[in-house]
Amino acid sequence: MSLPLCTTELGRDWIDGGTLCRFRCNPPGPIGCDADAEAAPMDGDTPNRKPASRGANPPPVTQTSRSTVKKEASAGVDIDVAVEVVADVVADATVSAGTAVTSFQNGVRFVTPATEWVNRDGKKIVSKLTSPFSLKGIISVQTRYGRGAMAHQPSAYGRGTTDEDTKVGNTTLGFHESCHRADFLAYLAANLLPTFEGKAGKTTDEYERSVKALKTRLNDYFAEMEKQSDSNTDEVGYKKSEFEKFGPTH
Repeated sequence: MSLPLCTTELGRDWIDGGTLCRFRCNPPGPIGCDADAEAAPMDGDTPNRKPASRGANPPPVTQTSRSTVKKEASAGVDIDVAVEVVADVVADATVSAGTAVTSFQNGVRFVTPATEWVNRDGKKIVSKLTSPFSLKGIISVQTRYGRGAMAHQPSAYGRGTTDEDTKVGNTTLGFHESCHRADFLAYLAANLLPTFEGKAGKTTDEYERSVKALKTRLNDYFAEMEKQSDSNTDEVGYKKSEFEKFGPTH
């Protein structure tokens, strides 16, 4: 029997100068998933998953939620960023059959302050910021199942295949996906969003470089969020990299 897969899709381009809208997909998972795991034993060159010591638990039910990532209002900043877990989609025609995908879409936009500048010693110097720095929007997280993939089916790799997971019966695809959701939410809670470093006193060229640097740091922030989830949830137990090399366990 072929196992349903959790796949990854990643779009790396920001839509425009001040838009942080990005689409990426990963295996999903609910809040509270334990990320600790041990590597599965190896049999010769081909990894083999130990059989579960108990029957599989039902997959966690995705709980829709919305929480604040950062909110701040002052004369200089206007920040209101939230993360939202939305309901799963089943039999999604845009997802490859037999696979599951968890995506986060970053609907956060930033607007840098308007400025006044003066000419000083032949250089354009930012003399005043005349509006606050704005960073607002919602990061939405969603799990989608392609045709033939169901949450109660067994996980093909990663979380759901570790020794501890099999001992307690957390072996479903839905559990695996829940771990990715937990990864995303934990990362957003533990890591501060990048800040804008443009300020009065810089040259206009330096100020523009601050705008570009913020875009880069935001891209790096979300790329690291993806990377950590891949490591925590895919590369444990029967690893995704092993699955791609050897195929399903036997």
